Formats: sequence, C-alpha cells, structure tokens
Amino acid sequence: MAFQHIDPRVDPALASHLSRRQLLRFGAVAGVGLAASPLLAACGPEAGPKPVASGSPPARPTGVLRVAGNAEPVSLSPVIATGVSDLGVLLNNVYEALFRYKPGTSELEGVLADRFESSADAREWKVYLKPNIKFHDGEPLTSSAVRTSFEFTKSSAAPLGFFLPANATYDDSDPAVLRVTTAAPYPDFARFLTLLSVMSPKIVKAGQDAIVRTPTGTGPYKFVSYETAQRIVLEANTAYRGPGPYLERIEVPIIPDAAARVTALRSGSVDLVLRVAPQDSTSLRGASSLVVRQESSWANARLEWFTNTAPMDNVKLRQAIAHAIDRPALVKAILGGVGGKVDDSWVATGMYGYAPPKTTNYDLNVNLAKSLLAESGLTTPVELTIGWSPDEGAQFGQLAEAIAGMLKPVGINVTVKSLPLPAKNKIVRAPAGTAREWHGTVGGTRFISGAASHLIVQNFFRNELQVTDPTLNQLTDRVVVVPDGSERTQIFADIENRVAELALISPLYGEVTLHAHKNTVQGFTPPNDGLLPNFGPVYLSA
Repeated sequence: MAFQHIDPRVDPALASHLSRRQLLRFGAVAGVGLAASPLLAACGPEAGPKPVASGSPPARPTGVLRVAGNAEPVSLSPVIATGVSDLGVLLNNVYEALFRYKPGTSELEGVLADRFESSADAREWKVYLKPNIKFHDGEPLTSSAVRTSFEFTKSSAAPLGFFLPANATYDDSDPAVLRVTTAAPYPDFARFLTLLSVMSPKIVKAGQDAIVRTPTGTGPYKFVSYETAQRIVLEANTAYRGPGPYLERIEVPIIPDAAARVTALRSGSVDLVLRVAPQDSTSLRGASSLVVRQESSWANARLEWFTNTAPMDNVKLRQAIAHAIDRPALVKAILGGVGGKVDDSWVATGMYGYAPPKTTNYDLNVNLAKSLLAESGLTTPVELTIGWSPDEGAQFGQLAEAIAGMLKPVGINVTVKSLPLPAKNKIVRAPAGTAREWHGTVGGTRFISGAASHLIVQNFFRNELQVTDPTLNQLTDRVVVVPDGSERTQIFADIENRVAELALISPLYGEVTLHAHKNTVQGFTPPNDGLLPNFGPVYLSA
C-alpha cells in the first residue's frame, strides 16, 4: 500500500492511507446481561493537546474563519468520501458521529451518544443516545434515525460501510437506545462508530443526490454552499447544544498547492492551514502574528513490500534492507527534524493495539545488512523497483530516492518510479496472488479508527502485502474477534513481533503533524488523525 492510507482510500488528493487504530475507554452502567464496557484502556497519553485560547468566547456567533482547503472534495456525501480532502470541514462540524476520541488520547467520548455497553463476547451492543438533539432540518435524533443512516451506509457499497458489521440486526424499538447484535464477535464496533457520520433520515430517504446537494447533520455548523474548485461555506447552527459555535461563518477556499496555502496564510487571506509541510514550518514560526502547532498524529511513513513477488519473498533480503536504512538521517534531512519521530511499530503511536516489537530491532547496521544479504543466497546486485505517488506528498519521493542511495552500498540497486494515485492503487490493490510490477512502495498510512484492527479487518496483510505466513494469518484472524482484555493485548503484541521478524514493513517514522494559524484563532485543538478538526469551540479574538 502506498500510503497515506486514508482508509477506505478514496482520497486522490490527500492520499493518506487513512486507516487505523485506537482504543476506547468508556464507563457505562451495566445493563441486564450486558457488561458495562470500560472499553479499552487507553494506550495514548492521558493529557492531550490543549487548545490555544486567550480571553473568552463571544456571547453569540461572530466573525469568519477562513480555512485553507487542500483539494477538491471527492464528494459532499460522508458515505462516499471518507473524511479526506476538504470533506474534513463537514465531518465533525456539519455531521457528527456517535463517538469521537478525546484529543491526544485513545479514549472514546460521547458526541451524539452518552455511552455504550457491550456483552462479554462483544456480540451485543447498546448505544444510549443523548436527548433532545435535532438535525439541521428539524428531524429528531432517534435510534431509528441512526439505524436508517447506518443501513444506508452499509447498503450503498461505500467504503465506510465496511466498518459496520455484516449480518447485524438492529433494534430501534426504544427511541433513546440503539441495540445491535452481531453474528460474530465485533470488539471494535464502538471504535468504528467514530468513522460513521449520522445523517438526517429525511435526506437519507431522499437518496444520494439529496445527500450531496444538502449535507444535513447535527453539528455546530450548517452547510450553505459549495462552488466547484472555489470554496465551501458553512454557517453557525444557533440551535446547537454547545460548546459553540462561536463563529458566524466558516469559509474553505480550495487551494491545492501547498506553497500557495502557506502564502495565503502569510498574506492574511486565510486564517488556518492544516498539515503544513515541515520545510515551511520554520519560516512560519518566525512570524509574530502566527502560531505553529506541532502534535503527534495517528499516521506514519513506511516502506512496504509485496512479499510473494520475487525476490521480496526472501525474508533475509527484507531484513537486510531494514538494517541498511538510516531512519534518523531521513527524519533530519527530509523533515528538518520536526516532521517525524523514529518508531519501530507498524501501528501509529498512541492507538489501541500499539505495542512496539520487543523481539526484533532494525537499527542501522550496514555490516549486518551485508551479511544478511549474503545469507539470502541472491545474486548481487539485487535489482528492485519501489514506487510512490506525488499525490501523497513530495516527501515520499524524497524518501524513496534517499532509501535507494542507502541500499546501493549494501548490494541492492533500486529503481524509483512514481505514478498518479489511481494508477498506483491499481498496482497496490491487484488481486491477491498476482505479481506486482513494483516490489514495494513508500508512502504514509493515516489511522483514523483508533485501532490497529482497522487495517486488519480489511485483510491488509493478506491482500496488499500478499502475506502467506500461517503464524501471522492465524494471529490476525484471532485479533478481530477476541474481546478487549489481556488476551487481545497479547495478540496485538504478537502481531507486532511477527511483522517485525518477517520485515514485512520498514517503519520510517511516526508523523508529527504541523498546523499553522493566525494568533487571533482561539480554541483550536489539533485533531488526533490530523485530518478532521472540530471547529465548534473555535473563536476569533480581537
């Protein structure tokens, strides 16, 4: 997978393999036959990033926040587009999910729901909705409305529908409680609910065209307009339950070029830019009128291999490559030392299932790399091709070229190729068992579901990396059905160790996301996934 996995992977602009892990911990009152689900003990830091704020929010919505948009939306439907690109301004602001993650942690907190409960075997779930919430069109939030939204998402064959359990039964007889029963254990159900926007039943019944024309949710802002290739406009939902909204309007001018977004911030034509390139952050820090936020993000950069394509089916070759890559040098040279932190896990830091491998270490060791290559039995120089996509970010091409330079002295010649993301995805997602024209890819994987299992349930190892290892496949089959607890924690750790032993993935660094905004922007908290900000608490100071 070339990455920036945005996990249903439909975003050609962000190319953020959006995908992956997190944990939840949510207290609930036990119901009859149901265990209160403290759901998942958090692995991330307990204290998350704090909003920058001075003074007090206004008594009524005032001012216009201009947020630089990075690309044309794939769609205005939260069913089709999965939070990538500029649909991000709709999710969490126009639309809301039942739960979200507390900033900087892997703990769940309620948005449209107060809490949930699950049975000990993770087959029965009860979600308790908050009272007196209405959609922007006046429709009430009920268990029936949630069911309608979920069933539409599942039946539309949209990417996000994958995260709703198959063959589930819904009981909406109590308007305040949605009961869900799954055919098989589904321990990540509540985590995956963070990905699913709840839409007004009125527009769902009107069909996909209506959803695209008039996005209608429960959030702090209402959809006003979208001008193709120009801008998205939102306005305050004055009936919102709070906090906020404190802004009269949000405008999202679409500025695809990263340098142009930075220029717009400097000139004052926009107020906030998400995901600033590391090379731009240094100069922005010197501007007294600007604030640069630097936060860990649920994303990482990595080198992934298609392991049934010779010679990548040779584990010694993969291990040799891992030892030949100077990861700290990559972070320093390409990210200026500020855009990433070296990490050994295939999972992004702080998510549920994150457990860096303890049995295998791939620190730089060129002599060991040469020795392992000799043990592989392959004729040197070994010839490889790795690919990347400019749509995912120029840094991935720089990483690929730098890695090629590091491998040459070991006895491995690497040809670097690039393709637009759609063409690259055809290679990455070729049917399992077929040879790929590349041996591997360099890219980024963005985890938005709060848990490592986000990718595992999609058979990432079998389908994309073509893994046939019985041990790993047995572990991944088990981890998606074992309820949260010590057994599941150990399985995640075993998966980490096995992935490292087989050198299926060479983690390059965990992403540190950089956001920049005017110092008049108050109350902004960087999102955990780096993509989907909540502007409800944001206001502008004088």
